[in-house]
Amino acid sequence: MIHWRILALLFLARIGVGFQFQTLTSVGDDLVVAYGLSQVQVGTLIGLFMAPGLFLATRFASDRTLAAFGLATLATGGMISAAAADTWMIGAGRLLAGAGFLLSTLYFTKMVADWFSRREIATAMGVLVMSWPFGIAMGQVGHAWLAHEAGWRAPFLAASVYCAVAAIALLVFYRAAPESSSGPVTATTQPSFGLTGAEWSLVAAAGVAWGVFNAGYVGYLTYGPKLLEARGVNSLEAAMIISIGS
Repeated sequence: MIHWRILALLFLARIGVGFQFQTLTSVGDDLVVAYGLSQVQVGTLIGLFMAPGLFLATRFASDRTLAAFGLATLATGGMISAAAADTWMIGAGRLLAGAGFLLSTLYFTKMVADWFSRREIATAMGVLVMSWPFGIAMGQVGHAWLAHEAGWRAPFLAASVYCAVAAIALLVFYRAAPESSSGPVTATTQPSFGLTGAEWSLVAAAGVAWGVFNAGYVGYLTYGPKLLEARGVNSLEAAMIISIGS
């Protein structure tokens, strides 16, 4: 049963990724008022969260340490955005949080694969993947309420606290799977790029499909509530309706 407890821990910790991602989307209108941003600029700040994924991929410690470091980076990025005095600082916070998103996502996936490689891998991966939209849905409702009650900085702070607590929980409670290769890479380890042409094609096809899907999903999350608001629904109700999709 320990593998299911580990999966529950990873699910709860990874919720923070979606919870932090949703912050900017939820407070976009507040930033338009506070800084005079256009919708294009708001969309750019939302997209900065994903930008580090184009450049970063690393392995310098155990899976647990890297995933926790990713969550801590998500928390730090959110704190920077919460403290921002201008949009450049918000953008810097989003980029840093995006780097944390990449690290945590990579190693959460590997940790689940280590624990479930010989059993129920599809179910386990399905549960893990659902943590991302669950965090987003939680943010759609929670961030909208927080922004209304306490201002646009509050959602960033709330998501940062969640990610920080998740990082600590991961370091305290996670255990490496038996016979997994999740320890740090030694100095003798050599990188390998031995994929065949067919394998590169398959990876590229999957990456493009996943990227296009996420682009559409983020567009839905960002502008779906505004469509409902334009039809007379108040902002909190709009967020709750769109969160059902997540």
